[in-house]
Amino acid sequence: MENKEKLIGILSYITFVGWVIAFVLRNNNSLQTRFMQFHLRQGLGISIIGTLSSWLIGPFLSNIGLPLMAYGLWICITVLRIVGIINAVQDKINPLPFLGEWFDEKLDFI
Repeated sequence: MENKEKLIGILSYITFVGWVIAFVLRNNNSLQTRFMQFHLRQGLGISIIGTLSSWLIGPFLSNIGLPLMAYGLWICITVLRIVGIINAVQDKINPLPFLGEWFDEKLDFI
């Protein structure tokens, strides 16, 4: 596996900005492998879920007196990002727990 592929895999999990950088790098690469596409899908999915949860669910939980649940949600998103990065570093194509297979299926335009 090329280092560039691994870099794209890792970057795709580091916030949405990292995902955009990984997407641009992948498009500039003449070889677009399943590994890169898979990790871009997983990274985009977790970025979407993280953004939606921070905009919609987090404030709602905080307003009804459950800020610890909002923090717990943030911790879960962070753990999923770390799992994705570990998979990319180890050259694995393993879906993220819970939603990974759904991300791979629904975000197939990448």
